[in-house]
Amino acid sequence: MYKFAELIISMPFTIYINFRLLKFHEALRLPIYCDYRTKIRIKKSKIYLSDRAKGTTFGVKFGFGGSKGIETHRNYIILDNSKLYLAGRATFMRGISLKIENSAVKIGNNFNINKNGKIFSRKEIIIGDDVMIGWDVTILDSDGHTIMGKAHKKKIYIGDKVWIGAEVLILKGSKIPQGSVVAARSLVNKDFTMNNSNLLLGGQPCRIIKEHVEWVDEQL
Repeated sequence: MYKFAELIISMPFTIYINFRLLKFHEALRLPIYCDYRTKIRIKKSKIYLSDRAKGTTFGVKFGFGGSKGIETHRNYIILDNSKLYLAGRATFMRGISLKIENSAVKIGNNFNINKNGKIFSRKEIIIGDDVMIGWDVTILDSDGHTIMGKAHKKKIYIGDKVWIGAEVLILKGSKIPQGSVVAARSLVNKDFTMNNSNLLLGGQPCRIIKEHVEWVDEQL
């Protein structure tokens, strides 16, 4: 009952967001479902949906759901002179903070990020298909400020079918190979794609704990 009420309350805002961000014929299907409490600021930017994403009603969700018992923040979507590419179904759960400035973020199909996820980009972030991200995870491809007059920024890459545990921090220049698992509360700050895929990574900073791991999620 609560979810149904949430849907009804959010419908006017959802309709507004679809027709503001998409072409008229794309917006008619309402591919984006957005919680009415989401604060959105878009300047000289564009959200691009693949044909798969555009063909599904509510295939892209902002600000709904997530693990129970976790306090959340307000939802924020801020795009400034940037591009957001969504290849298919994507769920950004409650408390999402998505801030893209002078950058591009590309996200694959079947993407899920749990409560209070933060994606801050000033360079480029690429995320593959079937990626699951836990709560309170931060992905940051720059220092967020200048050091000795320079803004340090490096691209982040996350391969297909990666599972990232809760409270992980992923910093600039990080690359996680496909099929890998990142343990909760880890700090990722380097390129692991030079190694084999299907790695178990963990620690502060991250190291390879195990190779040739496999994980299965029934939602995928």
